[in-house]
Amino acid sequence: MLLKPEKDKRFGNSDGKCSWIIPICMLAGILFIGTLFGWPNVNPLNTAWVRFGGGDNFQHYIGWRFFRESDWTKHFLFFQNFNYPQGTSVIVTDSNPLFSVIFKLFRSVLPAEFQFNGLWIIGNYALIGFFSAIIGWKLTRNPFQTFVFSMFTILNPVILQRAAIHDTLTAHWLILYAIYICLTDGKRFNWLHWPILVFFTMMIHVYFLPMIGFIFVLNVIRMISKREPVRKILLLLVVFLLSLAVMYYGAGYNYILPETATYGELSMNLNAFFNPDGASTILQDRESYPLQYEGFNYLGLGFILMIPLSLFRLRKTDIKAGLIFGIPSLLYWMLALSHVITFDKNVLLEISLPDKILGLLSVFRSSGRLAWPFYYIFLGSVFALLNRKENRNSRLFSRKWVLPGALSLLLLVQIVDLSGFLRQFYSRFHEIDQSDQIILNDDIFESIQGPVRHVAVTDGPSQVIDAFSLFAVENGCTFNRSANARNIRPIYGRTNESVHDMIENGTFDKETIYFLLNENDQMAAFEKYPEWYVASDPYPYLYIDGM
Repeated sequence: MLLKPEKDKRFGNSDGKCSWIIPICMLAGILFIGTLFGWPNVNPLNTAWVRFGGGDNFQHYIGWRFFRESDWTKHFLFFQNFNYPQGTSVIVTDSNPLFSVIFKLFRSVLPAEFQFNGLWIIGNYALIGFFSAIIGWKLTRNPFQTFVFSMFTILNPVILQRAAIHDTLTAHWLILYAIYICLTDGKRFNWLHWPILVFFTMMIHVYFLPMIGFIFVLNVIRMISKREPVRKILLLLVVFLLSLAVMYYGAGYNYILPETATYGELSMNLNAFFNPDGASTILQDRESYPLQYEGFNYLGLGFILMIPLSLFRLRKTDIKAGLIFGIPSLLYWMLALSHVITFDKNVLLEISLPDKILGLLSVFRSSGRLAWPFYYIFLGSVFALLNRKENRNSRLFSRKWVLPGALSLLLLVQIVDLSGFLRQFYSRFHEIDQSDQIILNDDIFESIQGPVRHVAVTDGPSQVIDAFSLFAVENGCTFNRSANARNIRPIYGRTNESVHDMIENGTFDKETIYFLLNENDQMAAFEKYPEWYVASDPYPYLYIDGM
């Protein structure tokens, strides 16, 4: 991506526009994910797949349901009825702040069960097709190569993995948008794109911020190396940092507590680019260190074979560019690898870092995700190299049909290599198993004489807790827990107390029903408060009458 292709009429390059290829690539993205994901799942009224399809998607849906029912406050992305009474935010429930806010504006006309996750996934693939088409055209000036470039982007197995387990993170068009801005930085007012990109990034998922920040830094380095005017570089820096500060405080990120987990706990392995980890029908899986599933960055066999093919076009001048951009790229890659460098199941190096630095880096517990931009940087660089004019030392593509033929073959290899992975994804969302769902009886509320506004649960299986959270919001109640990526500051003036401690101390809240999900708390509650203990199916509960 750091190289710009030279014009070569033998490959059909042209300075003209090719607007018709853009909708074709967008349609390709929509048809690709729509076929695999299932058109019925796109329907906002169909909530079965978010509730029973596995992954984090159900928890994102629950966050949206509670946010939808909450009142608007000055902390517009925060709500108190989930993780009650301390509250939470759609930022930390990963419930897609952008779409949550948009659809909350129309909550009065939306049906009770409504999910936007399917629309989100389809929309992301459309935008991926859009930006990849623009980038592909700028690199190749060739409709066919633009389509192939876009297809390699759409086939990125990382996006498909995210769609299966964490739909919010399918917005890889944010990375492509950043690359597009860099490729068009000569245009007037191009700097206005950066605050727009920062806004969308902070309103979708903060893990994309270091990714676009990395691309921004590479662009600044390129501008400095080209000796562009200092005022232009300063303007870019001020606009980027100012927009970041506005969104940080405007969206309430300052109310979110830092991650308490270990930095790099979900890191990237050195083998990640060529380790299929179940995604290839041709290459064998390699071993990896425990908990490195977030570091999944497999390129695909077709892409892997295309890289050495493009190296025939390298020139001596590329070494200088490689040093200029290679060092910051290596440092950024180290963030993804974390301070514990691993290859297969072996620890090669463990870098000792001060506790303060580790504390700051703990914000990115899933550091393996940070390598996602490299897929697109590698792909763009490969296509830029392949579109160079021939030189004396390389006649590999001297015939007009060789490059299109090679790209067609490599795209076919990519599809074949990922075919098993695609079938697994298809089966996941076309054969949803609802047999083990937990059904809770709403009649409990009818048997209680007093009002119930709050539902609270003890520690228990996460699947059961999730079921009770849905039970609570569907009955218009708050819920005392949530699956937060991080905690928030007590902006509502209250902090949470566990039901276990309430049983020990007798500090119960009014109008609350307490479900006992583990045997120890059930026994303690029965012994201390037999008059309030109700042996209900599937779990007993406490309801403190007369408080």
